Amino acid sequence: MNLRRNQNTLSASDKQAFVSAVLALKQKPSRLHPGDSNFSRYDDFVEVHLNAMMPPMMSPPQPGWAHQSCVFTAWHRVLLLEFEKELQAINASITIPYWDWTQDSSRNSSVWAADFLGGNGTGTDGQVADGPFAGAGGRWQIRIKDDPADPDYLRRQLATDATAKNLPSPDDQSKVQEMTPYDTMPWEDALRASTPAAWQGFRPHLEVDLHNLVHRWVGGNMVDMTSPNDPVFWLHHCNCDRLWAMWQARHPAELPYLPDSGAAAGHNLNDAMVFHVPGTVAPWDGDYRPADVLNHQALGISYDTDPPGELARFKPEAWEDWRTRVRMAAVATQPFRHALPMFVLSDELPALAGTNVKGIPLNPVALKRIPDHKRFKFSKSERADFKSAAVPLPGRGTTASPPIGYICPVCTVSVTDQVLFSCGIAPSGKVLVQCRNGDWATYVCPSP
Repeated sequence: MNLRRNQNTLSASDKQAFVSAVLALKQKPSRLHPGDSNFSRYDDFVEVHLNAMMPPMMSPPQPGWAHQSCVFTAWHRVLLLEFEKELQAINASITIPYWDWTQDSSRNSSVWAADFLGGNGTGTDGQVADGPFAGAGGRWQIRIKDDPADPDYLRRQLATDATAKNLPSPDDQSKVQEMTPYDTMPWEDALRASTPAAWQGFRPHLEVDLHNLVHRWVGGNMVDMTSPNDPVFWLHHCNCDRLWAMWQARHPAELPYLPDSGAAAGHNLNDAMVFHVPGTVAPWDGDYRPADVLNHQALGISYDTDPPGELARFKPEAWEDWRTRVRMAAVATQPFRHALPMFVLSDELPALAGTNVKGIPLNPVALKRIPDHKRFKFSKSERADFKSAAVPLPGRGTTASPPIGYICPVCTVSVTDQVLFSCGIAPSGKVLVQCRNGDWATYVCPSP
């Protein structure tokens, strides 16, 4: 069993072994870019994380591979597991330590020691000046970047962000640990309304209230999509993984993961999670489903905070039983997918309400569904005309399927509906909406 320990309990030789393995991985050839000496095996993990964060940043936003959704814990558990395997191929004794930011919460904590991860950055851009990953040492060049113009050296700006002056407190962590169930509909944060009722469950608050705050407190590379460029990323996510294990032990009657269906592809219990674009080189062999990684002990991992005994192993029947409970009550959702900022915090969510994917304020009564708020089907010929022929869109050329969050060129209001699939302007001047169930609905443009 690989024991993951609190970093503040590591001996000097433990720290040196971990640092040496990470530095060696930075020199190991890339699997994603074979034969290209500009990239390393360490950089592969940075690139996987970058790609995972890209879809929600697109216009219109798409479901991400790993963040702002139910799959956050399981996806990152796999990333940690595969990273740890790479370190162990260099030194079999290595396990990833965790950084308990509720204990080691200052800029002078042991995690930032010069003999471990190095300290805070200096200057206007936060260049790390000491420790084994400092730019001056020449051993830690940043190769995978959000922006090619970003510096080649490691950056940190601890506690500089005005919205993240303090790390999560023990009380903050305890509150999240008490939340149940694991997650709630609509399973994706970009589809949630900004009201507290829409943000229920352990996972959303683990990610937003704890995880995101830590990224912003560290700053520098840690607030980039390429945040694994800072080795503290692994200690931070190791702690998040530990908290998921602790939550499961604290709530043995709760399912450790939800849902088994109804979420985006790659996010359901038995879906293969996404770690690379189909047709491209896979970062490692084999697929992982959330169902494969629910129990960390079954993966050969333990934490020094694990309670005595084995963690309960869940059977498929447990999810069948869950579906019979009153667990999927309707919750308020946004009628479109938000482009949520990276590492958003809870107190920022209300300000995001009432905006479309481009941040344009919406008039909540601008679009009225007819007749009597009920859908109706168009005739086959009307449906065929719309689906097969390009429908003129004033000022926007011709297309039959604008993306979710499309702005009506007549009234400039975003066409939104929680079951919106695609839309277009009909010759009548009305807005047509094709729903996911295949029916067609119509909305009256407020300024035809």
